[in-house]
Amino acid sequence: MMRYAYTLLFGALALVILGCRREDSISPEPDYSPPPPAPEVVKLEAINNGSDLLIVWTPVEEADGYSVQCDNLYIGSTTDTFFVISASENTDICGSVTIRSFRESDTVYASGPYIYRDSTLIDLHTKNFYIWVLESWDISDRAWIAFYLNGEEANLSITSTWEVDTDMPNAAYFVFDNDGGPQFKDVGATYLGMAAYEIAFSNDVPFAGVYLAPTAPYYTAKFIRSYGDYAFWIDDTRSGYNVIDGNDYFGLIEVGAIEREGSGYFTSLVIYLQNKVRGLRWIKSSY
Repeated sequence: MMRYAYTLLFGALALVILGCRREDSISPEPDYSPPPPAPEVVKLEAINNGSDLLIVWTPVEEADGYSVQCDNLYIGSTTDTFFVISASENTDICGSVTIRSFRESDTVYASGPYIYRDSTLIDLHTKNFYIWVLESWDISDRAWIAFYLNGEEANLSITSTWEVDTDMPNAAYFVFDNDGGPQFKDVGATYLGMAAYEIAFSNDVPFAGVYLAPTAPYYTAKFIRSYGDYAFWIDDTRSGYNVIDGNDYFGLIEVGAIEREGSGYFTSLVIYLQNKVRGLRWIKSSY
């Protein structure tokens, strides 16, 4: 009789323990309510001499936090309404940044409906220009490039000496010159004088579609070679001249084969301009 009582007692305890374990193993029901809306980005600013990007957005009431992706790769999350992406190396440069709002349940049920939540996409790719033939016979011929700088609406054209207007606001000019050999030369390095913006060129750099433009050295007159790659800094001469700041632009020029014909030269150029964030030294092409 005693043995039977002990058996009942142990059996009851086992049921209680198993019941607790089963109860502990039950996952909570996922929250299938609509995900929080995407944040609205209100500020993009180049900081730390243009190597880093500060992103600021408005708070989302329903969100517990925000995740950040660089070129579709997760790089971090925050409960703040700002995030800094640092690009000390070329591999850290983003062509696009995605900001998503999330609730805590999103991390638990990542494979559920929250993987399709709204997001804010920031395009940081350069604006690319293709100049198939640029001829340089002497400084009066159509060997000039004119930049018209207006943020994302920035543009350029081939022009000539008599069309250069150094008084034009938001304009920058350089010439493909043949003075002692093929070179790029800012208008301020010619007899025409300084424009609203000055263009200075780096030494030949390695470029494979992505590059962090250097802070120095830059030259307003730079001899170039066939198939060379040259970063450039467009510096606002009216504000913060000779200092990297939010008034400036950065980019890179790919030079094609430089051919000689008579007393001049001709070549093709691909020009990459970071026009999404002024002062940002990130050069990343969309192709």
